[in-house]
Amino acid sequence: MLETLASILRIGIEPLFGTLLLQIYIAKQHQGKYSKSMILGISLGVLSSICLFLINKLWVRLEFVDVWEKGSLLAMVILLGSSLIRNIKQGNRNQILLFFFCYSYMMNHGEQILSTIIPKLVLDNGFSTEWMLKCSALLIGTILLIILWQALQGVGSKLYSNQLRLFLGIYVLSLLVHELVDWLQLMIGLRIIPLSMLIFHLLTPFVNNKNLFFYILVALLSLFIISVIVKALHEIQRNNEHSTNPALYRKNVAYKRNLRLSLFNLSLTTFMILSMILGQQVISAKALETKPPTKVQAEDGHIHIQTADLKEKELNVYRFKTKDNIEVPFLVVRKMGENFGVALDACEICGVAGYYEKDGQILCKKCQSVVNMTTIGFKGGCNPIPLHFENDKGMLTISSSDLEKIQNKFQ
Repeated sequence: MLETLASILRIGIEPLFGTLLLQIYIAKQHQGKYSKSMILGISLGVLSSICLFLINKLWVRLEFVDVWEKGSLLAMVILLGSSLIRNIKQGNRNQILLFFFCYSYMMNHGEQILSTIIPKLVLDNGFSTEWMLKCSALLIGTILLIILWQALQGVGSKLYSNQLRLFLGIYVLSLLVHELVDWLQLMIGLRIIPLSMLIFHLLTPFVNNKNLFFYILVALLSLFIISVIVKALHEIQRNNEHSTNPALYRKNVAYKRNLRLSLFNLSLTTFMILSMILGQQVISAKALETKPPTKVQAEDGHIHIQTADLKEKELNVYRFKTKDNIEVPFLVVRKMGENFGVALDACEICGVAGYYEKDGQILCKKCQSVVNMTTIGFKGGCNPIPLHFENDKGMLTISSSDLEKIQNKFQ
């Protein structure tokens, strides 16, 4: 249950914080028409994400749509960042830009949220206690996020405009880097952009520390909440004066009571959310779970693997027993759509230590280096040794003779 709850909170905290910053900043500028554009963009973005999710799951995976999704969001982030810089000097805003940014933002994040939530609600083993716990975790996580949104919305407007612009600018900058890395990985995985050593070395630090973007988000959210609490406490002290007018006095008392309630909800909810997310991170870091390898045999000198059995961005490990009774492990990854990577479960640097998957990343068991999933099948670094394969009519074909030649590595 904790794993499900933490994943719901983790996937929902970013769109909550991003849209909240925009909403508070717009409200601070007293621009009601921009709020309407923002709400319309978010609404249409959510509808588009639902349509894309259904198309990808029920019909066919359209790779060019993924490129368009990521590319449009990246372009909107760049335009929004430049607009924020101009606003410091000119104070003008762009209503159309805000609409398309919110649309692209929610279209991307909405599909990610659906991809996280829907599989957890599927009745794999029928109606069971485990399924009820997952549903309870989903409900609790949603309630916590709603409470956090309301609490932050109630007191976030107390910050000065320059403070809000600073937080929004830092968030947009981190979002820009994150989306640029994801977009480049997608383009390389689809072989639209060739993988050069320059791009490889530029992407490696970000891919190896992919969780860094989430930790930056948590740190920024924590600083924002601390700033909000400090400003709200100052408001409570400043409005602590007694008024001779009974109506004004009651209004002041009610204002302070509501502010204290918002601060209490904000502090408690933030503590619960961060404790659950970070607690699950610690638990998952200690528990190393690997899927048992699948044993395969050769037919007419070839190994055949059905592509329909391969999920996107999931590590699949197979073992083939040679004529000398030596088991040779190899990896198969569906990178995106019909783009696959096949390699030995070994590399030239760390030998036959092998690899494992954790939190959507592939790591070397020996040096703990993160392997970019899009580079599996390419030589270099701690990448697994590539294997030649053929992909024809939903079937991956690997020559058993290639594995026989390399068997001495695994003696």
